[in-house]
Amino acid sequence: MLSRLPLRYKHHLITAAIVTGTVASGYVFFWIGSMIKRWNNRQPTLLHEEMDDFLYWKELQEKKQRQRVV
Repeated sequence: MLSRLPLRYKHHLITAAIVTGTVASGYVFFWIGSMIKRWNNRQPTLLHEEMDDFLYWKELQEKKQRQRVV
């Protein structure tokens, strides 16, 4: 298909394809980076919730032990 086009159009199409591919890949890298940034920013809250669950479980164990002793 490209061989039928005049030379000046062929070069324009190739350049447009390269520019479009570069811009699209840049956008994808930016999108992936923003997702990783969101995951890293969300991590402390998940760790905090996990620690709260752990402390709650420990308190339940202590209550059960106190009930057994009495």
